[in-house]
Amino acid sequence: VYDRVLTALRRTPSRGWPLLCVVALTCPPATDGCRRNVDAALACASSDYARYALFVHEVLGAVASPPSEQHIAAFAMRPPSVVNITLVDGEALVEALPVAPWVDCAAVARHLITTRLRLTDARRSTFGLFFADNGRPLNRSEFVGDVHESAFVFKRVLRFLHEPSRSDDPVFERLNFLQCEDDVLNEGRLPIPRRDAGALAALSLLATLGAATPYTVEDLAELTEDISINECYPPLYEDEAPLTLASLAAPHVAAFRKLDARALYREFVDRCRARPLYGAHVFEVDVVGGLNALGAYRLAVGSRG
Repeated sequence: VYDRVLTALRRTPSRGWPLLCVVALTCPPATDGCRRNVDAALACASSDYARYALFVHEVLGAVASPPSEQHIAAFAMRPPSVVNITLVDGEALVEALPVAPWVDCAAVARHLITTRLRLTDARRSTFGLFFADNGRPLNRSEFVGDVHESAFVFKRVLRFLHEPSRSDDPVFERLNFLQCEDDVLNEGRLPIPRRDAGALAALSLLATLGAATPYTVEDLAELTEDISINECYPPLYEDEAPLTLASLAAPHVAAFRKLDARALYREFVDRCRARPLYGAHVFEVDVVGGLNALGAYRLAVGSRG
């Protein structure tokens, strides 16, 4: 079977590559020689069929079942994909995950929720995929094969102002904290008053460094190896002196020092939920008409509209 498919691959690549994907999903090569022939074909794939070659490489020999006729027809609509998905903080969630052309983003998210993370919180369905480069969320009905990207971030698409910050699921609480931390400290999406900035910096430091977190102003200001004090504040504070920022955080480090990880997450999220733009997605837009003042704006879309 593989010999016939590889012959078709050489003669008519547009038909041969989808056929090789289907056969690879159905049964592995029966002999070492057959496997070597397949590997040689994958290594010679042109750029037009690189995604097919990556897909076959990842599914070859894996436990699978023959795709249905409807699934096979999906190869005519889009190519398969192999994707890398991280959490908000950059931690790898899954690497080289093969995604067949009939699998939409909702199905990928369900796989991550149930198989990789084993989330149990009722709000687990609010998670989805985002583009790693521009932060745009993918629609649940979109197909990864329709976009020319392979790097995505897994995080919550929907967060609501009045939802509880507590959960019986510790993984859910950690993911919610990481997303809030990213919104505040990295993206600056959530405006934070100065009176709360020191507390959030202390919570972030303690969640990251644990018992190794310094507690004096001088030691906090000298943090440089893994994390600096400036990194624990929103971008608006990046030009302020480390000693100034350390003096804001030091009293809170002392106050929160005895809290465990989940309590730190909750304290951080509670302070974020108090802000009107909590959970909003922020987009950079260029207004070209309809307003008196045209130009660059930031459009926030959240649970309140």
